[in-house]
Amino acid sequence: MSTASARVSSTIYFGHPALLTFTVPDFTQRTESPKMLSKQIFLTAFGMIFTNFTTTLRITLPIFLVGVLVPYVFARMMWGNGDIVWNGTSGTVQDPGIFPILFVVLVMTVCFIAMIVLWHRHNLLPATQTRPRSFPPVSAVKRYILVSLGLGLVLGLLSVPAGFILFLALKLLSGITQLPPAFYLVLFVVLTTVVLSVVMRWSLILPAAAIGAPLTMGNAWRMSATASRSILFLAVAQGILYFLLEFVGGRIAEVIPGLATITSLIVLWFQMLFSAALLTALYAHLIQNTEETPVPATRPYLGPQS
Repeated sequence: MSTASARVSSTIYFGHPALLTFTVPDFTQRTESPKMLSKQIFLTAFGMIFTNFTTTLRITLPIFLVGVLVPYVFARMMWGNGDIVWNGTSGTVQDPGIFPILFVVLVMTVCFIAMIVLWHRHNLLPATQTRPRSFPPVSAVKRYILVSLGLGLVLGLLSVPAGFILFLALKLLSGITQLPPAFYLVLFVVLTTVVLSVVMRWSLILPAAAIGAPLTMGNAWRMSATASRSILFLAVAQGILYFLLEFVGGRIAEVIPGLATITSLIVLWFQMLFSAALLTALYAHLIQNTEETPVPATRPYLGPQS
């Protein structure tokens, strides 16, 4: 990334300029605090969702509800209990069958991916470009699924040797000294954070696929190198946020069992949307705001419009 291309200093507006602004940082400056940058990106993702919350719901909720209600109705028709889609069979269904299960998984996967694609496209594409509000182009969804499968395949292939090396290292270390349980907990947290940050950097190919701007994993890694520490902090913050959401949702379900399903769905919706918002913000700042992939002049702001 050239110095000239990286020194893009434009103001991004969410919905209405008076509500919230965010200045794109200069990623070439080593004095930029990684913590401050990660905080800005984190708040940017929140702003994309909540600054114009009515529009956010109008864009994402219909397709999300389709992904929830169609499997629920199908399960109720097939097995007489729609709750098993979210709570498992728990002995209520002896043999649901592989094909009905595949149908339910397929519908949920396609609808949830379509919601994410729609969110990426709404926030990243020029305002003058026609963008379907109810469902994104099928070609965009297909492209996103293929890129996701490719990314998952690479991660799966890399996890095999990495897991084997980790297993050997722990085996050797445990043979030398007795490892306390706290060691494994710390190791799990550290490895999870590192892996999540690596996945976030490579996952920049996903919003690129959603808007039809091909990006390789190598270029995503290279163009996000200047913000690697910020992405690491983002991974930590994201993990803490999701842990708190799961904890609060679990406590609500214990106190009011009748709200267990709706609470889990709200948490699921927010986690998917916030993860997509983080990638959208990172893509806009690290990749789209460069000479290699210039920001359309007709779209001077990022975030849902009313």
